[in-house]
Amino acid sequence: MFFDLEKAYPRVWRQLICRLLHKIGLRGNLPLLLQSFLSEHQFQVRIGDHLSDPRTPDNRVPQGTVPSVYLFLLAINGITKIISFPLHQILFANDFSIHIQTNNLQKARRLLQNSVNSLEKWAIDRGFRFSTSSKTKIIIFQRRKKIVTLPPIFLYNTPISVQIPLNY
Repeated sequence: MFFDLEKAYPRVWRQLICRLLHKIGLRGNLPLLLQSFLSEHQFQVRIGDHLSDPRTPDNRVPQGTVPSVYLFLLAINGITKIISFPLHQILFANDFSIHIQTNNLQKARRLLQNSVNSLEKWAIDRGFRFSTSSKTKIIIFQRRKKIVTLPPIFLYNTPISVQIPLNY
């Protein structure tokens, strides 16, 4: 299963970052500097000669800066604690995948659905949301020539699309 976080950077809660910095033991000036970095940003839009009034974003980690990458990774890193054996996981930036190798499709479906349910809860608790578009999908790799069907797995009550590569 391959997951994509929707609008990952804009969804990072500043309060979550501050809480996580405190949780890992950061005290003193660095957390204060990062808190200021997260809370004192404003933006304006220029169209031609007209400049909008300054606006402060409600909640986000600004993109395009060095600290933003680390703060985003700090916010998302907890996702790796959700998945346990016999499932495996891979996290790269805002793309996340889980996989299992088994001959028992019912077991795979049950484990995957339970994991998806846990991932949904994790995302909701932290202000994230997984995409239910074509970016989130299940791919079944199999050696059999007979195509197997997997009962649907749901993400936010939406069935996740299943693909079976040809000539695997």
